[in-house]
Amino acid sequence: MRLKVSQSREELKKIIHELITKNGLENSGIKLILTGGYSPDGYNITTPNLLITQHALTMPSLEYLEKGIKIITHEYVRDLPHVKSINYIVGVWLQRVVKEQQAADVLYYLNGQVSEFPVAIFLLLKKMGLL
Repeated sequence: MRLKVSQSREELKKIIHELITKNGLENSGIKLILTGGYSPDGYNITTPNLLITQHALTMPSLEYLEKGIKIITHEYVRDLPHVKSINYIVGVWLQRVVKEQQAADVLYYLNGQVSEFPVAIFLLLKKMGLL
């Protein structure tokens, strides 16, 4: 998004390790959010803000992993798909459909290319290795 991060990679690692140590969560996820700052008009970028959060993760049960999950698909690709953003508008919009279909998530694709889940990550595996 062309926003400048004021911390170096090493400083970010140190901050994240301190956060992990202070919170003491066994299984967790870290989320870094870089905003355009406190803009006086809500549009123009000022000094960016970096938010780093840690959230406890509940690991899926063995039964859940063995059984798998139901997903639905939706023809869509995000604006600027090479930039991981917090634009969840389509994923939120589709939540009613996901629940109606008794699915766990929706997989985005466009022109035969799978792109992402709005919530989860996915990996494709074949017998001899990762695709």
